[in-house]
Amino acid sequence: MISDNASTDGTDDICRHYVARDSRIRYERQERNYGAPWNYNRVFKLSQGAYFKWAAHDDLCTPNFLATCVNVLDLNPSVIWCQTRVGVIDSHGIPVRTQGCDLSGAAEVLTAREDSKFVLADSKAMRFAHQRFRNVLLGNNACFDVYGLIRREALQRISLWKPYFGWEKVLMSALALQGKCAEVPDELFFFRVHEDACSASGTLEEETAWSNPNKSSATFNFVVRFQLLVGHIRNVLEAPIGYWERANCFWGIMSYLLQFQKWLSVIPQIVKNTGIGGSTRETLRKHAEPQFGSSGNPPAFEDITIVANDLERQESRLR
Repeated sequence: MISDNASTDGTDDICRHYVARDSRIRYERQERNYGAPWNYNRVFKLSQGAYFKWAAHDDLCTPNFLATCVNVLDLNPSVIWCQTRVGVIDSHGIPVRTQGCDLSGAAEVLTAREDSKFVLADSKAMRFAHQRFRNVLLGNNACFDVYGLIRREALQRISLWKPYFGWEKVLMSALALQGKCAEVPDELFFFRVHEDACSASGTLEEETAWSNPNKSSATFNFVVRFQLLVGHIRNVLEAPIGYWERANCFWGIMSYLLQFQKWLSVIPQIVKNTGIGGSTRETLRKHAEPQFGSSGNPPAFEDITIVANDLERQESRLR
């Protein structure tokens, strides 16, 4: 299912071309831009499968990504969503050396059996909801988990995206309270960083335009952060967990608020009323520095060819 959020490039023509070629592809175009969170919710509402995955226009998956994740979910009933190891690439498909590519602390690395099927290495690891919730909340890793394959029934039990930049972490904490996330130890998903990415936004105006373009003015920094905190609290209150688990989750929220070292960087952002994201800008700056040695050649990208023409990229996403 494709939900075109009033794109202004050639997306409409490309999508209709593939719809005409393959009846399995469904396409809906919005006549106005309602913001990315609205569109994420819309495409889920229109979906029909037992498993669901959000797919951004600029990220890439290897041809065996979905089959691998489906096998994991089929073999592990206690796992509600699955993601693979993540590679980071630039706009040309060249690998980017960066920190924070690990999945959230809610993810448990899988192990392969002799028949090449992935299963949980330890069925007791991360079995408590408050452990997974706390690890998501206190973790500093990127929120790549949200682009994994998720059981539809789990998403139906939680509140989805709200129109605030950074809401993916709130969504992940809600999923963590529902069940386990499994990490396939193979790099099958590639997150693209580039100057036009939403994660490269540097101001509240840019972040608001991405999350809620119909808002008349940018939201204050402290308002966005407060809404994210309220989202985590609401997740705990609505989760199907017992009193002991809920109390431990709230203790995790207290630990989150008492991260004094973190506040040293957050308070200046609140005072200056800057955006809350923008980590991609620093990644791109470092990537522009010489890093491939005297030869100037990027490292080999294993067995997958990332640099492809636009048509090949579109086709691989729609298969």
